[in-house]
Amino acid sequence: MTAFASRLCVLVLLAAPPLTHAALPLASIAVIGGGFSGSSTAYYLNKLCEGCYNVTVFEAQPQVGGRVGHVVLPNSTIAANTGGDAWSECNYYLMDLMYELPIQNDNGGYPTQTAELWEGPGNGWLPLPVNKTLDKHAWWDALASVVDVAAIQAALTANYAERGGLLDGKPFDSVAEFAAYGRLDAFSNVSMHQILTRQGFDERMVADLAVPLSRAIYDQNLSLNGFAGMAVLLSAATPEYSSVGGNDQVVKSLLAAAGVNLRAATAIRAVAYTDDHSPHPGKTELGSSAAAGTFALTTSANELGSSAAAGTFALTTSANETHDGFDVVVLASPIEAAGEWTATGFTPIAWSFPLPPLKMRTYHHWYVVYAIAEAADPSYFETSGPVPDAVLTPENTTAPFVQLATRYQLPSGLKAFEFFSNAPLDDKLNDMFTGLQWNKTIVYPATFPNLAPDPANYQPNKLHPSVYYPNALESMAVAMEISVIGGRNAAMQIHRDVKNRLKREKSDHRSS
Repeated sequence: MTAFASRLCVLVLLAAPPLTHAALPLASIAVIGGGFSGSSTAYYLNKLCEGCYNVTVFEAQPQVGGRVGHVVLPNSTIAANTGGDAWSECNYYLMDLMYELPIQNDNGGYPTQTAELWEGPGNGWLPLPVNKTLDKHAWWDALASVVDVAAIQAALTANYAERGGLLDGKPFDSVAEFAAYGRLDAFSNVSMHQILTRQGFDERMVADLAVPLSRAIYDQNLSLNGFAGMAVLLSAATPEYSSVGGNDQVVKSLLAAAGVNLRAATAIRAVAYTDDHSPHPGKTELGSSAAAGTFALTTSANELGSSAAAGTFALTTSANETHDGFDVVVLASPIEAAGEWTATGFTPIAWSFPLPPLKMRTYHHWYVVYAIAEAADPSYFETSGPVPDAVLTPENTTAPFVQLATRYQLPSGLKAFEFFSNAPLDDKLNDMFTGLQWNKTIVYPATFPNLAPDPANYQPNKLHPSVYYPNALESMAVAMEISVIGGRNAAMQIHRDVKNRLKREKSDHRSS
């Protein structure tokens, strides 16, 4: 888009004051977090008004993706996902993005044919309360086949429809408002255990199937809310999709399409803001000369930013590098995990302004372990036959992991296995496998919050009139689609608020 066309877009779309009063960019935006919610915010802002926003994305890790990543298996071209394995046809925004970006679907993977429940060393095996030999995704297909997912499908479809399109829809201003669309709150306000009990599940089905599955996805029992539980079952009942090269490629494509300024390996240490009525808080410490009404972000590089116009934020990185002049900040990371992670611990972001009342959520950490070997060793797993393709574990297991799954058959004849666990497994892998050739561990320190129904304590999706917080939606569920919904909504909120500001400025301009 040419500069002339961009300005014409601003004049027509926003009904802005004369061009000199609405010069581009309309806002300078700092996005903290380079995962699905941060990249979606940037992407949809650019779709709402191409070239209207100057977006800088700060990502603490060297690579983007957040809690979605991949490893390339040795001696192969296989990019194995290490978080966010797939999305489904009922994830409407991701399906749209798949064709918009575009994303090539990865049809690879090992067909799961057998699944059983292992109680751990010395405790033996329990057959799943369904036929253990199924053609595809045995554990989820089994549960989805006996749970009525039609109600959640209807509610979810209504939620998308009632919220409307990107250009003609209305952003939601709270998690509760989002849940009210399509009456998703009928599910999110009760536990998954309550829903299954209402549908006639007996206790064996709950304990030996539903709980192990909930653990494998969310590392939680059925105390999680019914929306989180039922949405996963709905996804399992529909075709799955993933990106060639790993699902973090979707994040890279979103950022590229948005044309952002990316600052990878840059953790944010502090966010400062000065309004028009008070001195710049922390000015001496940050070394910033930002004017009133601005935000400043400080990074970890000990570099100082330049002076900034009024009405912006300054951010400080973990090396005390200050970036100022931001009109808007988007916290695209759980506030509980936003900050600087080091070998010695975690330091949260320091905010120079008071945050609204927040109930901090308890997050679960997650170890994703890949191993390449000949086979799982039956002697370790205490079975006379082959170890099942999928090994689930009950709530009180003595097994050192939550789930084990066979993911890939390699050209060499070896297999690639994936574990989800709450602790490292390095010292156990030689016992678990025959012919172990390679292993890799990825740690996600804050993967899932406690998802028990708690609507009275949903976090706000704004932390300040100009600080947007799409990850508040994680109080209901954690998934790639949820992150995209949150990021898309943040973009709509920002665009709405900028249009309202321009209208006020136009009115003030006329009256003067």
